[in-house]
Amino acid sequence: MTRQPRTLRRRLVVSIVGIVALFAIAVGVLSITVLYRSLSDRLDDRLDQLLRAPFITSIDQSGQQPETDPLDQAGQQLDTIVVQLLGTGSGTGTVLKAKYTDSSGDTADLTTAQLQQVLQAVADSEPGTPETVDVDDIGVVRVMADSTPSGVIAVVGVPTDEVLATTWLLAVIYTLVAAVAIALVGAGASALVARQLRPLERVADTAVRVSQKELAAGQVAIPERVPPEDTDPGTEVGRVGASLNRLLVSVEDALGAREASEAKLRQFVADASHELRTPLAAVRGYAELAAREPERLSEQQRTSLDRIQGSSQRMSSLVEDLLLLARLDAGQQPTHVRLDANEVAVGCFEDAAVAYPDHEWELDAEAESLEVIGDRTALAQVLGNLLRNAAVHTDAGTRVTLATSFADGATGPRTDSGSWVRLTVTDTGGGIDPEVAPHIFERFMRGDVSRTRASGQGSSGLGLAISQAIVQAHGGSLEVASRPGHTVFTVLLPAAPAAAA
Repeated sequence: MTRQPRTLRRRLVVSIVGIVALFAIAVGVLSITVLYRSLSDRLDDRLDQLLRAPFITSIDQSGQQPETDPLDQAGQQLDTIVVQLLGTGSGTGTVLKAKYTDSSGDTADLTTAQLQQVLQAVADSEPGTPETVDVDDIGVVRVMADSTPSGVIAVVGVPTDEVLATTWLLAVIYTLVAAVAIALVGAGASALVARQLRPLERVADTAVRVSQKELAAGQVAIPERVPPEDTDPGTEVGRVGASLNRLLVSVEDALGAREASEAKLRQFVADASHELRTPLAAVRGYAELAAREPERLSEQQRTSLDRIQGSSQRMSSLVEDLLLLARLDAGQQPTHVRLDANEVAVGCFEDAAVAYPDHEWELDAEAESLEVIGDRTALAQVLGNLLRNAAVHTDAGTRVTLATSFADGATGPRTDSGSWVRLTVTDTGGGIDPEVAPHIFERFMRGDVSRTRASGQGSSGLGLAISQAIVQAHGGSLEVASRPGHTVFTVLLPAAPAAAA
């Protein structure tokens, strides 16, 4: 069962309908109670009138009956009961009369059981106090007993059918009317609340549209604004709308400043990298030139030249990496041609196996051609970085596996072909430190905390950042999952659409 969202509109409508319903219930209960008590009081007044009727009070203790029977009087209700006794209490003595008006309007004698029920009802009550009793074959009757001036005890009873029927009729009618009224109130409240909340919905829609923009991807302009009619400072919604507009202006200014700062930084890195290439090439050239005559150099000089050459080479590599990152950040796309990812993967695998023979290498390549649209050199750089990291940051004897396959249904941006190419590099090393893993693709981040670094292998901390930038420039993704004994880097690339016949 789907749970309905508890929106503000729904809560307001439910609250209004709930308040009206509670008020209607309170009024209904009060009205029905007052009516019932009023009708019961009138019924008790009728009992009192019957007890004081001349044809009841005129009977004497000798048992002489009046010529007029009270039940024969016009206007008597059906099931009206008259009992007259000679005795000391309302529940004992000689019965002079015990009759009632039956359903045909004639006078009938009470049965022994019926008489007992009536007498038991009034036996413990005070004289003149009404009681309610359910008499067999007659129904619920309101009875009252009292002594006459002649000393005879009289008991009279009047049916409560009309009282109950009138009360139930009012309850049913009121319930129907209240239900219709509550339904109308609910419909009206829903329409009214919807109208009043329409400006708030427009403000919320503006916020939703802004939240769906890829602001983290470098988008600076935020054209969305709350409409002017919803920014009236005299209303609560207007204040929210005006505040949101001011916030959007501030965010847009901040994004613009950030983008300008990043653009300057990218330009600085690109210019600095470009300018450093020439002096670094000169340093390497002079070092190589001096090393051509080793016999003229001392051992210390030869060692210094070797270190100068090594450092200049590493510095040149770092400059090239920074320049490549700056170009990718600036939106410069790699060359896109149709190529077989399997061929690129096999070439990188063979190079890594030769370069690091102390590791156990395994290739699990897809039998079919895995065609993608991309730059062969750039993709080779990605796989080369991943394989080199797997070898450099793990101990000798670690098994490294390169696998290629199709990956239909993978997450990420879709292509017309609907298929993906998956390239994975898996190693059985010690794994990546959990604190480092979330930042592994950041620039100058090194995963040396828990993965053993081979001696002499320099790392700039840019390899994975460059790899991710290249893969994203191809419309794919690069992810990592690691635990002790199992680390896997997964590259997803859109498969090339089928070639036209």
